[in-house]
Amino acid sequence: MNRALAKVDLNLLVTMDVLLKERNVSRAAEVLFVSQSAVSRALARLRDTFDDPLFTRVSTGLVPTEKALVLEKQLVDLLPQLQEVFGAEVFNPLEADNDFAISLPAFCLVH
Repeated sequence: MNRALAKVDLNLLVTMDVLLKERNVSRAAEVLFVSQSAVSRALARLRDTFDDPLFTRVSTGLVPTEKALVLEKQLVDLLPQLQEVFGAEVFNPLEADNDFAISLPAFCLVH
């Protein structure tokens, strides 16, 4: 296995994708259901990983660097492929061939 790849946290790519879409750390945190500081820490790790600032802060949010724009194009293809590899398919109960058992305490029964 490639040593560089072994050190990469794939969750950072999801954070990068959301940052590229939102162009704002606070909004990215809301979308990811994490704190703003968690996104800021992830951005610091991304900057270290790619050896690039990735974004410049301006009054309206974040402006991506050239490197970030290149990554944005790559993530469009890469993230769906990774979701497929890790089996992130949506559960459809109409197509499921499973048996389900539902248990309730007696006081929930309607007489």
